Amino acid sequence: MRDFITKIEGHGQLKINWEEESVRLEISEGERLFEGLLINRSAEEMYWITPRICGVCPIAHTLASLNALENALGIIPNETTLILRNLMKAAQIIQSHVLHLFFLALPDYIDIDRGTELENKNPKAFQAALKLKEISDEIAFIIAGRSIHPTTPTIGGFHKIPTKKQLEILLNKIKQSEKETKITFDIFNKIKYP
Repeated sequence: MRDFITKIEGHGQLKINWEEESVRLEISEGERLFEGLLINRSAEEMYWITPRICGVCPIAHTLASLNALENALGIIPNETTLILRNLMKAAQIIQSHVLHLFFLALPDYIDIDRGTELENKNPKAFQAALKLKEISDEIAFIIAGRSIHPTTPTIGGFHKIPTKKQLEILLNKIKQSEKETKITFDIFNKIKYP
């Protein structure tokens, strides 16, 4: 039995038994029990507390918490809120995928021990990762108030929404990241996966 996957977000292993031709995923991450922190808290505190369980995906936890609260309270967010939340989700997805692809997965495929060695092994990939991380952080900052642990979303909407000018600048920056997106695609399209 070999521990095949060593770099993941969270705690888990993919156990491959070549003799028995079996694969088993073991998740060893324990409960975080943050629900206990929410007892006797107001609804407005809950979506501030729950995202603190994860520094990698706080936007997802914020949105899940807000969604749960809005469902419980019968609140239906307006179209602008939903669009902005979708942009927040996109930022979270890009942040998470850049981390996973370049710093957790790629090192195993290009024979380096950790993502920080990527700068020397493949500077083009490293720069693409930084640029994509930067644009995802920028999206989160403009929409969510900061790149980690959002401050602008609230039950039913946002405390503050971006201006049209901010969104236009952001759109231009996103368009400028097309080169890095293509580099990323090319890198991972050429890998020979097991």
